[in-house]
Amino acid sequence: MKDSRGEAATAKKNIVARTDSPASVVEERLQAALDSDDLGIWDHDLRENTFWASPNIIRMVGIPEGGPASTRLFWEFVHPDDRDGVRQVVRGALAAAVSGHFEVTFRAHRRDLGRLALVRCSAQLVFDQDNRPARMLGVFRDVSDQQEEQVKLFYEAHYDELTGLANQKLLTEQTQSVLDQERPAGCLLLELDGFQEVSDTLGQEAGNRLLQLTAARLTRLLPEGALLSRTTGEEFAVMLPDQDQARALIQLAEAVHGALLETFMIKDRPVAISGHVGIAFAAPQGCARTLLSDAHLALADAKAAGYGASRVYQPALRKALRARQDMSADLRTAVLGEQFELYYQPQVRLSDGKIVGAEALLRWHHPHRGLLAPGEFLPLLKGSPMARILGDWVIRQACAKGALLHRQGRPLCMAFSAQFKLGGLARMVADTLRETGLPGEGLEIEITERVIINSDNRLKNTLNDLRSLGCQLAFDDFGTGYASLSMLKEFPITRLKVDKSFVDAIHESGEDHAVVQAMIQLAETFGFSITAEGIETEQQAEVLRQLGCREGQGYLFGKPMPWQELYALL
Repeated sequence: MKDSRGEAATAKKNIVARTDSPASVVEERLQAALDSDDLGIWDHDLRENTFWASPNIIRMVGIPEGGPASTRLFWEFVHPDDRDGVRQVVRGALAAAVSGHFEVTFRAHRRDLGRLALVRCSAQLVFDQDNRPARMLGVFRDVSDQQEEQVKLFYEAHYDELTGLANQKLLTEQTQSVLDQERPAGCLLLELDGFQEVSDTLGQEAGNRLLQLTAARLTRLLPEGALLSRTTGEEFAVMLPDQDQARALIQLAEAVHGALLETFMIKDRPVAISGHVGIAFAAPQGCARTLLSDAHLALADAKAAGYGASRVYQPALRKALRARQDMSADLRTAVLGEQFELYYQPQVRLSDGKIVGAEALLRWHHPHRGLLAPGEFLPLLKGSPMARILGDWVIRQACAKGALLHRQGRPLCMAFSAQFKLGGLARMVADTLRETGLPGEGLEIEITERVIINSDNRLKNTLNDLRSLGCQLAFDDFGTGYASLSMLKEFPITRLKVDKSFVDAIHESGEDHAVVQAMIQLAETFGFSITAEGIETEQQAEVLRQLGCREGQGYLFGKPMPWQELYALL
């Protein structure tokens, strides 16, 4: 008779016996694998064309309960679009019949779960004594979850989440793939103009929506085979395989510009933007990164050209970039090495030619290129930490020379252009006036129309602070831009400067004569002083005198010169 203790002992004995048996261990491990929901085993007898399947395979494939497994049901299990590919792998394994092992991944409809799954098949051929394939033994594993994670990671690494377009990584990879296939490729790079204003005024959500609408609009434009990507914030790129004709991409660029002309509706508000386009090409076996770099250089050239421009890359652009990089490096050395000097151009009273002021103009004694004017290096200073250092130096130098003349009883108004965007200008001027002893009236600071048009309240506050110090404020190049007359009321201007372009033909052009006459009358009405620039002939000077212009400057009275030469003229 067996009691619970005996049964327990028997059970324990049986467990120990199974554990000690190698065959039992293998059987247990095999059964554990068969019990896995995503793993199934099958066995195909090639000679008898019979098919055996484990319970999981039966559930996966949807074999009727009690019904025979068959190769027909297996092929129905495989997604129709993947069947030819799987057949080729199986036929290849049977034809080679060497290693006898093959693997293939395919889509399949899991009847038990009612969904499409990704299945990986790993199979082994079993050979008879004549070394001919007799059976095919294999395993199905559902790898959908694993694959979904891989697909997610791939998507995050290669696609822009906001627009669904390819990102720069995928663009670079696919472009390089085209070039490695000994095929040419063209690249069109678009940067939206006005996007940041939309984000600033309507919010980030509106900016994101604008990018999505732009992506959709560009997609409809592109020819078959083109790859559209969003590379940065407001930048899109198009790669066209097998394209090496500039005309085709220029036409596409025109279509892009045309598409952007159509107003976007965002938050029930019409939004207008434009763009600049850079175009570049790469030959077969070229480099994708170089192609994108060339397109960026062309884009920069287009932005410099103005509204809605397109430019095609030329080797001269890269040569110019290297020259700018070399010049930028030289600039740092120049600022720290005292290679700069202020030149001064006399400003005279037109009635008798007496020097009443001088405009301080920066010059660079470049060790290899000689004396350089501001136009050759000032653009490189923008955004550089050297800009503030050099700007402060200009203020100190101009004030020091003005203070010297003031102490000698020969006061002369020193004029110079300032960098208003850097901030702290009024404080720097105040400190320098105090240190040098120059009265504020002895300093005139020039401001251009471009600065005023793009200004905000900070600029107005700075100008008011400078006027409170007694400094004069000159509106330079007046009439050449888009400044309105209302700005003359808004800003504490004390002088208008007539641009050289109006003076050049004033003695023979009725239009220029009328424009300058109107400026002089405007200055008198507002109580401004007025100075005409670019006077080169006595004939021009005489016309200006007759019109009532009291002061002028130009080569007729003196070119920009070192301090010692100006001092000698005084």
